Amino acid sequence: MPLVTQMPDVVIFKSYDDVKVGSVITSSGRTITETDVLMFSALVGGYHNPVHHNVPWIQEHTHFKGKLFPGPGVLSYAIGLLSATLAYRTILIGFLGLDKVELPLPVYTGDTIIATSTVAAKRVTSKGDRGIVDFDIRVYNQDDKVVMTFKYKNMVRVEKQACP
Repeated sequence: MPLVTQMPDVVIFKSYDDVKVGSVITSSGRTITETDVLMFSALVGGYHNPVHHNVPWIQEHTHFKGKLFPGPGVLSYAIGLLSATLAYRTILIGFLGLDKVELPLPVYTGDTIIATSTVAAKRVTSKGDRGIVDFDIRVYNQDDKVVMTFKYKNMVRVEKQACP
């Protein structure tokens, strides 16, 4: 059964100790619409690129089967879909960065994407009241094919341990 047809498991990290390396967060799915392409392009000024808006040009000049959803849009939606799970809402301090973004396959208008986030590593900072959590993100299409991968890093609260 494709990931996009399954209900995601609910994972909530209520404390730093709840965050376990290997834990997986799965988002709900989202179908990419023509409006998504238009709105994202309007937001970032991407109308200059015909692979997002000009079907005859795409057919004549590329191997793509239709309009592409911009890669930065896939990235943004993946982060949004995972944030919507509210998995780390009670411990999140802030976003620290992302790295190694790769797009092995295109995302087209009409595709449905789903994101998974696996806890890759965690560590407490030198101050002891904060932690850094590294996630490996994978974005899949409706055929369970990986369309994007990236590394994502958050800072989270760490409850100080009481001294005995």
